Amino acid sequence: MSPIMLALGAGILVWVVLVALVVKLGGREATGVASRLDRVGPAEGEERPSGRRPAGGPVLLRRDPVDAGPTQRSGGLLKLLPRAPEGIRTAFLPHLVRAGFHRPDHVNGFFAGSLVCGLVATLATWTGLVPYEVEDVVRFTNMVLALLLGLYLPVLWLRKRIRTRQHEIRDTLPDALDLMSICIQAGLGVEAAMVRVGEELQRRGQPLGDEFVLTSLQIDAGRPRGTALHALALRCDLQEVRNFVMLLSQTERLGTGVVEALRTAADTVRTRRMQQAEAAAAKTSVKTMFPVVLCMLPATLVVLAGPALLQLIRSFDALSGL
Repeated sequence: MSPIMLALGAGILVWVVLVALVVKLGGREATGVASRLDRVGPAEGEERPSGRRPAGGPVLLRRDPVDAGPTQRSGGLLKLLPRAPEGIRTAFLPHLVRAGFHRPDHVNGFFAGSLVCGLVATLATWTGLVPYEVEDVVRFTNMVLALLLGLYLPVLWLRKRIRTRQHEIRDTLPDALDLMSICIQAGLGVEAAMVRVGEELQRRGQPLGDEFVLTSLQIDAGRPRGTALHALALRCDLQEVRNFVMLLSQTERLGTGVVEALRTAADTVRTRRMQQAEAAAAKTSVKTMFPVVLCMLPATLVVLAGPALLQLIRSFDALSGL
């Protein structure tokens, strides 16, 4: 192996290790919001009408030194990565937030991971074409295509992660609304109910719990409730969550009952989910028609009509021999 290939392989290995460490140590999502709330001390002499109640004491207002807490703190290893261009940061930061990566430094990690995938794909293509005698134009074209494919693979992964996360949030939202209505009936405020339900969902590993706790953390840090709820709707990017945010805003502005509104919203989400499932089931017959016609029907015709066709050929051969 040539020294150039060794140098390239060593550089790519270093980048892969660095990105793995970033994902392991510095790339945590908002799942640790509750622990960060516990580590932040309460402000002296301040109270809020709803919130997390420490054992044996009043409901205290917990403040994070930075607005939105984990969304603004930068990880140690993320600072070592090259800063992504401003156009890439503007384009991919909303998508990374929808995927659960709330810190702006995560854009740098995504950019570095894309570069690593592109370099690995290019090096693998070049190494695979070394034993074969191909023209330089063909070799260069294959390496460029491999580079583009490697750069696009993280984008495909990000889109799949967003779809999976949105599906989990959509499935969890009706139960979360029911739990919030029960908590409010028990005497908790809206923010306190959101924190309590968020912590319960976090124990089950649901992303909606992270979003609820993060929204409560933003309200604790001084952001107005309407602004924090609007940010929740932007992070989830779901019509069901936007309806939930609109519901809370209307109940706060008009003074209507929250419990019945949450129960109605939960039933509406369940009904819409059932309608979507029925629509998907109705499309199944149309989607299975093409595999049946292209794959199963020819095999069935061969099995059924094959013996008769062979018998007919033998009959014609016998007649022609006469």
